[in-house]
Amino acid sequence: MQTIREAIQRVLSLASRGVQSSDFRLTRRHVYSKLKTVRERLIVQEYKKNQKISQWSYQTINCLEMIQIPLIECPCVPPLGMYILRSKFPIPDIMTGADAHIIQGVTSVDYETKYDETQWHTKKYKKGNKYTSTNTDFFIKDSYIYLTSPRKPERITFSALGADPVEWYNFSTCCEENPCINILDMPFPMEGDLFEAAVELASMELVQTFVKGAIEDKTSNTSDDATGQA
Repeated sequence: MQTIREAIQRVLSLASRGVQSSDFRLTRRHVYSKLKTVRERLIVQEYKKNQKISQWSYQTINCLEMIQIPLIECPCVPPLGMYILRSKFPIPDIMTGADAHIIQGVTSVDYETKYDETQWHTKKYKKGNKYTSTNTDFFIKDSYIYLTSPRKPERITFSALGADPVEWYNFSTCCEENPCINILDMPFPMEGDLFEAAVELASMELVQTFVKGAIEDKTSNTSDDATGQA
C-alpha cells in the first residue's frame, strides 16, 4: 500500500504539470487535506452504489478502551444483568453513507464476541423485548461508542472507514506501548484503482483552485489600477 508521502508526491507531480507558474506553491498539509476529502468522496460514492469496499480502505483500532458509566450518564437504562459501557475517549470521525456510519465490525479483542450495531434512540424499546433486551450490541452517540454487554470488557476492537486516516493512526498507535511513526510514512488506506482516481482528481481540483485564484487576483489588481487612474 502507498504511504501518505507517496500520495502527496504523486499529487504534487501531477499538479505542477498543470500549472506552469513559479507562483504555484502547495504545502504538504494542503495536499493531504485535499486527498483526504477526495478519498472520502470516492469511497462513499462506491458504497452508495453498493460496490464492495476493499479491505485496504478500512482502519482498525485494536484496543479501544471502555469504561463503565453511571446510570445517570446512560442514554438508556440497561436490562437487569447487563452493563452499559462507553469508550473512554471520543472516537475519530467515520465516513457516513446512506445516513449511517460505515462500520465494518465491533468485537472483543479476541474476536470471540461480536457486537451488533443498533441506534441509541431504539434502545429503550429493546428493554421490554425478551428476545432483544439481552443482546450484546453497540451504538454511537456524541462521538463515543456505547456497549451493552453481560460482561465488562476493558477493551474492544473497532473497524470502520475513517474520515481522516491520520487521526485513526494516531488514535490507535500513539500510546506508551507503540510510539508514533512519522505521519508521512503512514499508509494511505485506499485500494489501487480508487487511489489512482483520487490522485488525479485531487491534483485537478488543486490546479483549478489555483487558476481561479490567480484570475480573481488579476481581475482585482486590474480594477484597483483602473480606479487609481481615474
